[in-house]
Amino acid sequence: MTERDATALRERHVAGECSVLETVESTLRRIEARDAELGAFAQVFAAEARERARTLDARLARKETPGALFGVPLALKSNMCVEGIETNCGSRILAGYRPPYTASFVQRALDAGCVLIGSTHMDEFAMGSSGEHSAYRATRNP
Repeated sequence: MTERDATALRERHVAGECSVLETVESTLRRIEARDAELGAFAQVFAAEARERARTLDARLARKETPGALFGVPLALKSNMCVEGIETNCGSRILAGYRPPYTASFVQRALDAGCVLIGSTHMDEFAMGSSGEHSAYRATRNP
């Protein structure tokens, strides 16, 4: 499932070819298998992603109209705000900061049916493009 684009993945969910939970589990397995080498993820929202997947699968079973990103896993850089989730911008200055709001584009993606999988490391305050200038660790996902 990791080789499909977002549109194809959404269509597989809608057609019943795979569940959102199956996609989330596949994604989490891939993160677990590769992230030690890549250092991409600052946080993985495994429990929350599984719960979201169950909710989306239930909505589809109730024949609710699926959004454009229905069941698509989404990882956010660590400077994208989600209410209550640490958003540190790759800097120790913001360690522990949990915003009181969700960024508009993130809310729109959630409303369209995506599943937040986690947040990823980044250059501190997005001041770079190589992924090696984070206060936490270099990453191999520029």
